[in-house]
Amino acid sequence: MNVLGFLSRSNDLFFHSSEQSVTTDTVVNAFDAFVETYAGKYEETKVPCCVVLDK
Repeated sequence: MNVLGFLSRSNDLFFHSSEQSVTTDTVVNAFDAFVETYAGKYEETKVPCCVVLDK
């Protein structure tokens, strides 16, 4: 089981899990799912999002 997660400064967590190896497609799918989730929040708050990647 692999889990990719996005954690906000206010401790809101979004995660995407996969039972297969993490590939570029897995990461893209996780980002796509996050964007779909965040789009609704953005419509309400108009607060932009910045994603920082760390290896």
